[in-house]
Amino acid sequence: MPLLHSIALDCVPRRALSDGQLPRLARDRALLAQLEQQLGAPPPGETRLSRVLHRPDGSEEREEFTAAELRASASVLDPLAPSCAGCPAALAGSPFSCVQSLSFPLSASAERWLVGRIGPEDSLSGQFFRASVQAMGYGRDCELLTQWRRSGLLESPEPIRVEGESPVDGDQVLHALLLSGNLEPARCLSALLFTRALGTSTGASTDDLIALISRLQNGQLDGQPPEFVFSLALDPGEDPSTNELRGFLLAAFTAFRLGVGLQLLIVA
Repeated sequence: MPLLHSIALDCVPRRALSDGQLPRLARDRALLAQLEQQLGAPPPGETRLSRVLHRPDGSEEREEFTAAELRASASVLDPLAPSCAGCPAALAGSPFSCVQSLSFPLSASAERWLVGRIGPEDSLSGQFFRASVQAMGYGRDCELLTQWRRSGLLESPEPIRVEGESPVDGDQVLHALLLSGNLEPARCLSALLFTRALGTSTGASTDDLIALISRLQNGQLDGQPPEFVFSLALDPGEDPSTNELRGFLLAAFTAFRLGVGLQLLIVA
């Protein structure tokens, strides 16, 4: 069960296809490219393939298909691919790489990394996250998270916590980022501030940036604000789940920079 996220830039493919259709077709196209890379050639059409679908309730279902069926699905995007040339939302520089995924089960080390990105309670970013938890109820009464933990879609059976006077746990962070609907630009910014993933071209930290945004909103900033930059580089040696979370935050940064939303789609 992947969670597909897609930068919702207005474009020819997005106008031609539905919101749910584009991510699914892009997923099939990426899978076909991965198979061809592994085999060194296109797989014969009669090659039988399968994938296990993990349902949120813990049940599993094996989906079987042929390489020809996968190729037919992926080929729907072929006539639209030229319009992706030079697209600023193409995270990998290739057509339809505005669509990426988070795979499940999500490792405990990835959840620990994500919770560790939340600032301490004496930091502006940490205070911002904790205030949002209080206001929005993140981590409370989220039945889907309970199902995910019970069924093993989250490797840790209990929310991973950072202790303190005002502790933070994985349910709060995952609820805020992944299970509160699509991220519009303002919520993309919030996700980046929560996780201290945003800096500036002048080397300012996320806390410095929060103070800068406050001055900008109050008309107290002289001159042009510095350029925002994404501050979390991907690490090839990192746990794959952790790097997928980094990629999710990079997508949120790209969507925010383009002034568009980040659409989320859980595919059973």
